[in-house]
Amino acid sequence: MKSLRNFLKEALPVVFGVLLALFLNNWKEDMDSKRYVEEYYAHISEECTSNIEKLESEIEGHDKLLTVLNEHIESDISFDEILEEAGGFHLVLLQNTSWKYFQSSNFGKVDFEVTSALSAMERMEFYYDEIANRLIDLLMEVGQSNKAEDKKDLILYFTELIEKEQTLVAIFKEYNAWFDAHAKR
Repeated sequence: MKSLRNFLKEALPVVFGVLLALFLNNWKEDMDSKRYVEEYYAHISEECTSNIEKLESEIEGHDKLLTVLNEHIESDISFDEILEEAGGFHLVLLQNTSWKYFQSSNFGKVDFEVTSALSAMERMEFYYDEIANRLIDLLMEVGQSNKAEDKKDLILYFTELIEKEQTLVAIFKEYNAWFDAHAKR
């Protein structure tokens, strides 16, 4: 009995110390993981803000181009001349480096709402790139054309491009709203 009692007197502090060390180590790892995730949420938010600014600027330019194109739909002016009158045509190079890196390294640690919003961003960016590529192909094909039917095709593509840009802005704003609410907790 005495040896069991002595053993327990000596073993209990050791066991308690090991359990406490394990608990503290797990707590520290959880805190580091949360800090890491929060930093990436912030980086993603910064990219979203930058994307919003770029897209809103280009939406204005594309709206102007669409207006000029509509004004000259029946005229003999070629699309190249319309493009020059409207101030040119630009596409936005969207930033998503933080999300791509975060997705590849810590996807399991992301909140479901964030995952949904970021997946929607990714899908819409894909659609935006697709319509932009089709538009560029069409522009290469009909740039010198002054035919009303070619201009109508361009109007459809520009309208679709603007819709994709507006949807992207809404998705980026949705993420930033989530991030702002999350950061206040």
